[in-house]
Amino acid sequence: MFAGFNQFEGDDTNVLDMYVYNSRSPLTGTLSTEHKFNGDGSLQEYVLFEFDNTARTVTRWEYDPAGVLQSRLEAEIDLEGYIHVGYIYDAAGSLLQTQNPTYDERGILTAYIFRDPDGTVLMSDVLISDTEGNLRVRERYDGAGTLVRTREFFDD
Repeated sequence: MFAGFNQFEGDDTNVLDMYVYNSRSPLTGTLSTEHKFNGDGSLQEYVLFEFDNTARTVTRWEYDPAGVLQSRLEAEIDLEGYIHVGYIYDAAGSLLQTQNPTYDERGILTAYIFRDPDGTVLMSDVLISDTEGNLRVRERYDGAGTLVRTREFFDD
């Protein structure tokens, strides 16, 4: 087995990627860690991403500063690389909600629908992109369909 590494450091984030290959050379998985820090430099959140290229799944493990698991997200990815469905679990492994993304004809993500384990819509996010596919507006709706938050994105 062989592993390769990449590291990125930003103002409040430190990311380390590890690529794992088997003896025949195909990429068998990727691990990525992300550390988010508060303004005073203290650790706010630690996230571990696991990409399983064989099973077409991505797992996101989220930990608090003490290293205690807070939640886990497992996403199924189709053969074209699009997320088909995501499952969010609590630290005990109980299903909290599902995420169902939708895409436009260009393959641009346009919405997420979040449901509880019984299928009831908890909230939804509508994503509005420009003609180049850059995210410009994210609207959050509650389970009743009422707009509760709008976030706009601008170029630097």
